[in-house]
Amino acid sequence: MMDKIEFIDQTIHDAQQSHAATRAPSVERPQAGREFDSPMEFSVDVDGKVFNVKISRRWAGISETRAVKPREPAKKEERPEEMSAGAVPCGMAGLLLFFQVKVGDAVASGDPVAVVEAMKMRAQLTSPHGGVVRKICVGEGEMVGPDDILMVVA
Repeated sequence: MMDKIEFIDQTIHDAQQSHAATRAPSVERPQAGREFDSPMEFSVDVDGKVFNVKISRRWAGISETRAVKPREPAKKEERPEEMSAGAVPCGMAGLLLFFQVKVGDAVASGDPVAVVEAMKMRAQLTSPHGGVVRKICVGEGEMVGPDDILMVVA
């Protein structure tokens, strides 16, 4: 049993030495007893606002902090803010998977128009009134809220 542990320890040590030898010479080497990893950078989407986040290790209680500025989200088609005549609201928050109609299609009251997924459950949304689809206000694959207008049927 001891031979396996020694073998694993030696393998890990060799891998660490190999990794250290391949690092770029400009990278600061850690001192004994200090942990060192290069910072990791992520883009994080929080309620539609994208933040650039840099995570770095702390050394002896000293950490480097920086303020981050939110990145402007990609411009989307303007969504109507008021409930106009013919508006079809989503009614629930979730991910709009796909539409079952397109602009120009005739729909009756109660016809299925879209599918939204929330908490791994799919819900089929129906039109509250009949008419012809005049405009689709959101894109497939977008997160929608309960008050978002999906389309205009007039």
